[in-house]
Amino acid sequence: MDVYVERLYSALTEALRRSRPRPFDAPVSVAAIYEELIPYRVVRTPLGFAMNADYEHALARLLAGAGDLVRLEPESAAAELREELSSPNPDVSLVRRFGACEVWVAAPADGPGQ
Repeated sequence: MDVYVERLYSALTEALRRSRPRPFDAPVSVAAIYEELIPYRVVRTPLGFAMNADYEHALARLLAGAGDLVRLEPESAAAELREELSSPNPDVSLVRRFGACEVWVAAPADGPGQ
């Protein structure tokens, strides 16, 4: 798994901990992730993204299931992202088509889950 996916996941888990009393007990929408919890404008500098496309590529990989850090429902959305990511020139903006899909975020192994 690449460092940008790991950084994005870490930022997401921290944002969930700050915004929810039981951060990993319920899903969050894809749109809430990129609009509210970890928008590009907020994480660009701290996570080291040079361009929005880099952020969207990392987010697409995370949502597609890299490292089993999150589970995107329905599974068909994750499968579509995986297929797109395997293409020679993936359209990473595809993530925005799945804004209403639910994302179950796994609790980090290195800290408290609640």
